[in-house]
Formats: sequence, C-alpha cells, structure tokens
Amino acid sequence: MHPRRLGRRLVEPRGGLGALEALFALLDPAGRRLSIDIFDPAPFPGAGPNFAPSEPRHCLLNIPFRDIAIRPPEGSRVGAFADWLGGPICPDAFPPRADLGRYLEARWRDLQDRFGAAGVTTRLIPTRAI
Repeated sequence: MHPRRLGRRLVEPRGGLGALEALFALLDPAGRRLSIDIFDPAPFPGAGPNFAPSEPRHCLLNIPFRDIAIRPPEGSRVGAFADWLGGPICPDAFPPRADLGRYLEARWRDLQDRFGAAGVTTRLIPTRAI
C-alpha cells in the first residue's frame, strides 16, 4: 500500500508550524504511512520571514512576554517560550524577534523528530507553493 501524501505550505508559524503540530496530534499510530511535502521558501523553517533568527537584537516583538501565549503541543520537548529562554524574564519586557524565531525553529526540529519516530516522512521543499 502506498503512503498517503500531503502537501503543506509552511511560511508562517500559526498557519504552517501550528497546523503541522495539530496534524501530529491527530495521527493514528496504527494508521497508514504518511508522507508530507512542506513548502517554505524562507531559510528558517518554523520561524518564517517575520521572525528570522538572523534579525538584529534591537528588532523587538510588539508585545511583551506576558502576552505571548505560544504553548507547545503535548509531547513537545521544547517547552514554553519563556522556559526555553532559560533564566528569569521580566513579564513587561519585549523580547527580540530573533529569539522567537530561534524558539520556533527549535519547535520545528522537535516536530521533525517526532514525525520521524512516528514513521511519518517529511520533505522540506524550499520554494513557494502556488
């Protein structure tokens, strides 16, 4: 039996990374094999162009830590954003966009590891999907 194939445009965290994390939560471990093609022209999978880890440290998010509610999915080894940063944070501070980008990249790598352990094949295609 051939694996089912799915294509997903990544581009930005909520519509791409979040959707793939939600898909992982729905996988049936005893189900058919699945192969996912992921289209993302950005060089930072998971972070997208808006949170590029290469941005300078002075480029800050427009919301403080206290308003960032990006909870990792169940089973993720990455943890919450503030925990992932390590050390104490000021809830009123505005974190650098690059820090969020590195966090989202870590979530992406974690998801790839979990897909692999579940027998799901993923292929990152560095181009824009039409």
